[in-house]
Amino acid sequence: MLIDKAFHVRIAVQAGNPYLCQLLGNIFDRLILTRPIEGFPINRSEVAVREHERIVTAFAGADARAASEAVEANIANGSAAIVAYMAATLDFA
Repeated sequence: MLIDKAFHVRIAVQAGNPYLCQLLGNIFDRLILTRPIEGFPINRSEVAVREHERIVTAFAGADARAASEAVEANIANGSAAIVAYMAATLDFA
């Protein structure tokens, strides 16, 4: 989770967007500090690394469309994993 945070904050730093840096940092800190890691899908880290590789490759190739699609997929897949994990582990009764 810390590596994922560092990756996303680094993109915001490179973009020169201090507001986004702070926002992302806060979001990741809340995720890290407010949920236990036990039970979180182990393979999500491996999938996230592959998604990050696609993002970096698209940035390096200056392919804005591929970069946008890769970022959107990473966000959708990451948030879906978090929501599924929370739904499976939290008692909403």
